[in-house]
Amino acid sequence: MIKLIIKTYEKTLLWTLNFTPDHYREKKLLVIKIKTAEKVFRKLFAHVMTNCGITDGYFTNPKAVLKPVNISNIPFATEIFTHANISDDKGYYIEKHPCNGVIKGLTSRDNLPMYCLYINLGGQPEKRYFIPQNPNKLDVNGNLAQWAKEVRKGAKIMILLKENSPPILHIKLKPN
Repeated sequence: MIKLIIKTYEKTLLWTLNFTPDHYREKKLLVIKIKTAEKVFRKLFAHVMTNCGITDGYFTNPKAVLKPVNISNIPFATEIFTHANISDDKGYYIEKHPCNGVIKGLTSRDNLPMYCLYINLGGQPEKRYFIPQNPNKLDVNGNLAQWAKEVRKGAKIMILLKENSPPILHIKLKPN
């Protein structure tokens, strides 16, 4: 049995998106958008964990993230996920590529599959990274980080990040 655990930091999410809703209608719409975004992140998580060949915390086929993931069947997803930085079929980097109902990813310097997304939950699109936990990540003391240890033990973890800030969202599959 696999258990899916999602932790969201709503105050952090609202703060990092620079959006403070003042009216009930805006708050209700924001909740719908956050739930839509969560559905998209779950779909991207499943795509990476299913297609990128994770074994002992390492990805054997990280380039599978280059295959498009259809999000057009998720209501409001195309309005929220507007652009993504991608690698094309020839390996060329393209910045702010329009999503048009599909999301493609790229590989990081550490050869991890990842997504660099532009998300619009209210106002201007904000750049976010959705990336698996690096199984070789070290803490400040030079030891293997706790989440890296978990990945090496079989947990599947992806993190939503804004540059130079703490994680906004953790999605984690734990064995058993």
